[in-house]
Amino acid sequence: MHTGYYAIIPATVRYDNRIPANAKLLYGEITALCNERGYCWATNAHFADLYSVKNRSITNWLGALEEAGYIKREEIFEKGTKRVQERRIYMVENNCHTPSKNFPTPHEDNFHPPTKKSSKGIIQVNNKSNNIPPLIADVHDYIKENNYQINPMKWYSYYESNGWKVGRNKMKDWKACVRNWANNEFNKPKESMKKGDIVEKLTDRSWAQ
Repeated sequence: MHTGYYAIIPATVRYDNRIPANAKLLYGEITALCNERGYCWATNAHFADLYSVKNRSITNWLGALEEAGYIKREEIFEKGTKRVQERRIYMVENNCHTPSKNFPTPHEDNFHPPTKKSSKGIIQVNNKSNNIPPLIADVHDYIKENNYQINPMKWYSYYESNGWKVGRNKMKDWKACVRNWANNEFNKPKESMKKGDIVEKLTDRSWAQ
């Protein structure tokens, strides 16, 4: 279901504190799919598989976007039944100013800045940006490119919750913070053996049998 369209996340969505960070990323994916048919037809299961989360998380993200007035959902029933045939998601354009299907389709060859395709099929513009806060997709890609053993969601949620601060100061370079986090994780001492395990090993004489 991956497309060659650009994902669009307008400023009104990016800086809306009512919406979780992951819901904003999901919004971008929805805009990419809407460019093809005028609406998004993907299921919650598809999005859950795409972002490696549970269906409940997708339901919550969509609910937050709809409650904030950025999307609307419509269920299409099979003729003569109450069985849902298809779920459609539409962008509420008056609220977020996203391009409608009447505008020129934003194909990749219409843009000139450096681009990078993420592992999830969304094309990011100038992925090397060091803006604060960063896009979670940029964080994910940076961690993957450098083979850091970090959970991107855990890192992003931590700094989002503390207002993007390092100690008492505002974060200036999120990539440096990722590198420091990776270094701290690598040098973190392994969990010491429990006292009971030590006693068991000292008293174990099975080797002498």
